[in-house]
Amino acid sequence: MTVITGIGRENIRYYLPLIPEYVLMEAATDENTEILGIESDQAAAGAIVLRVIPPEAEIIWYYLDPSFRGGGTGSESFLELLEMLKETEGIRYVTMDIPADAPPELKGLFAGYPAEYEKQSTVYFKTRVGVLHSSKPLQGTPKSTVSLKSLDEKLLRAFSNSLVQEHLDYIPMPIDRTKYMADMSGVFMEDGLPTGLLLIAKKGQELEIPFMANLSKNPVAIMDMMYFVCEKTKRFGEDTMISMNLVEEGMLKMIKALLRLEETEEAGFHRAERVVLSLGFLDEFESEAAEMIEELKQNFRSV
Repeated sequence: MTVITGIGRENIRYYLPLIPEYVLMEAATDENTEILGIESDQAAAGAIVLRVIPPEAEIIWYYLDPSFRGGGTGSESFLELLEMLKETEGIRYVTMDIPADAPPELKGLFAGYPAEYEKQSTVYFKTRVGVLHSSKPLQGTPKSTVSLKSLDEKLLRAFSNSLVQEHLDYIPMPIDRTKYMADMSGVFMEDGLPTGLLLIAKKGQELEIPFMANLSKNPVAIMDMMYFVCEKTKRFGEDTMISMNLVEEGMLKMIKALLRLEETEEAGFHRAERVVLSLGFLDEFESEAAEMIEELKQNFRSV
């Protein structure tokens, strides 16, 4: 049996491992945030973090332990959550931002419901390293890009502050070079100062570019950093997958042009989405269920 449960002192230790630290920090500083648990057969199966400001409830985190997936626990808990929000919180619609690189399970959470989807600006792109190496526009030599590993710590902190001021702090700041492949991550330099950054990280057996930013007015800055990446990734097999999140339309257009690709699912591009689900369908569901029960009663009486 699957139930949505509150989290308190007596059970919090079972659910904390299911919630990442950054989500817990957000919950701790937002008075409108609620943390709920998903319990299945008296075991901690998952966790939900919500921002509740009636008439809206925004799902910030929805996680189901892998050992409970595939057996209906996810769909059961989601429907119970919707019913609970409508009945006890006075919520009329539920929203959720689905990242461009979200797993299929998260994207399928709203499947079968009359939800509305709105494409967002963030784009997730995934391809093979060999595609980068075979692109003619990327067959250049970096002239002003150095490795993150070689960058002076004071310059790195100052650049991190500049990124925060420009509202480009999409990753934790200041930048911690130990979290990335510092020898492969490129920093574009102008007059001895960093003005561009392209980070590389290991993601299992794959590579990812978790962050790319450019404060330079030099039109070749991004190209120069991409030259650097192509050069450094040659030590990996051509079939190694590499992914990146693109948060600016300008960078998206440049990547498409460099690789001569169209923005289609087949080409490896996936846009983030915002989902809005009106809970009015629950009234219709209850009405249909009541009609079915009444019809069964009438059939029973006529026997």
